[in-house]
Amino acid sequence: MLFKTKEKSDYKLALQIYNHLSGRDVSPFYIGKVLKLEKTFENKKALLMEAVRLCGEPENKDKLYVVSQCYVLAGAEYRPHAIDYLNKFIDCGATWSGTPRQKIDMGDYVADQLTQSKAEIWWQLAHAYEGEYQFEDSLKAYLTSFSIDNTYTPAVNGVADVYVKMNNIDGGLKFLREVKKLKYKDMKLFAASKIDELREKKKNGYVYKPRPRKKKKANAEL
Repeated sequence: MLFKTKEKSDYKLALQIYNHLSGRDVSPFYIGKVLKLEKTFENKKALLMEAVRLCGEPENKDKLYVVSQCYVLAGAEYRPHAIDYLNKFIDCGATWSGTPRQKIDMGDYVADQLTQSKAEIWWQLAHAYEGEYQFEDSLKAYLTSFSIDNTYTPAVNGVADVYVKMNNIDGGLKFLREVKKLKYKDMKLFAASKIDELREKKKNGYVYKPRPRKKKKANAEL
């Protein structure tokens, strides 16, 4: 059982806890309280679960964002929770009040932070599915991430890696060749490098064999 404080539901405090633990800026108004709470809990995961508790029932986008991100940050044993809440957040549009919305000129394309943020959420879902060996679901989510933002390199990497884990290297190579046709220089270079990687695996007769899975200990009541 995780230790809980006497703090009542407080979404704003939960957000600042997540910001602190994920390396983001913390509001000066909350920094003292967050650091005090950090000393109260035995480890990072326990404090993340306190942030989840402080959100109460996540009935809106902002709370769903914090809860989903806390479970993502908490790691492997909380993946089922992360998948559940990421899907709920996506069903609400995959945006919240703090989603950045600037557009930045990158030279050969304009980066839309709103689009990138949505692509990242889908990537997180795909990565969580991948960790649970749900490769079909993972592939679909990675492809969705890429369809939202075709400049998002992690999505391309994820698609290729999951094809390899599905023992379909040819599928990965076909996808990467299409990516290489895009006009973005950095993406072309990445796709070319990844193609070389997959070709080497194919040449060596690589066959993916999943590792034995460890039993999770996450508290189902959270």
